[in-house]
Amino acid sequence: MFAFTSSLFAVIIHSSVALHRDVVQLTKERLRLLRELHDGLGRHLTNIKMLADMALYQKDQQTKLTESIRDISEISNDAIRELRNYMNSLEAQKATWQSLIDYLRIEGRRLLLKYDVELHLTSDIQASPERSPTSLEWLHITRIFFEALENALKHSDCNKIDIQIDLDQKFFKIIISDNGTVSPVEFKPGRGISGMKARASELGGELVIDTERGYVLRLEVPIAS
Repeated sequence: MFAFTSSLFAVIIHSSVALHRDVVQLTKERLRLLRELHDGLGRHLTNIKMLADMALYQKDQQTKLTESIRDISEISNDAIRELRNYMNSLEAQKATWQSLIDYLRIEGRRLLLKYDVELHLTSDIQASPERSPTSLEWLHITRIFFEALENALKHSDCNKIDIQIDLDQKFFKIIISDNGTVSPVEFKPGRGISGMKARASELGGELVIDTERGYVLRLEVPIAS
């Protein structure tokens, strides 16, 4: 009887410790997601308010007013995409790596369409991973992806962007390259690139950017269980 009670007590203690660890991990992930929502959507809303306030004082300058309204429209689109991406990350438990790839393809083309830049995305799934992407993986990978596209549009004179995604049971890899050229004088790594590297690092991955022949980004994220 004593042995049974001791064994039962040990099982309860082990289960309690495991449950506490899971709760702590879930709380940390939710806090990170809330921080991402604040930093991402909050930044866009702040810019929209600033531009709207500026427009109020440009009633007699039609050209500048039109420019402000156009900027507000573009930032609003970015905010909508940010919110859509955040909601998708919350539903990552229903997602697959293939649905993440499909999302990058659809939203990437939508972003580049207004700039008349072609997007060519190919994927090679060598083996299906044993698990789905986590909310944080979905959010960080998509943020890095869109930041890379925006950097290519900003710093390269390209009209085509090629994306290669490789996936196996151990790694998720992305290579983003374009057919343009980047001026070393104009391209200066700033907070955007350091932010992308921080996201990759938080996932245990690595991010490398090369601008010798256009804009090239390589991201490798470990996804083994």
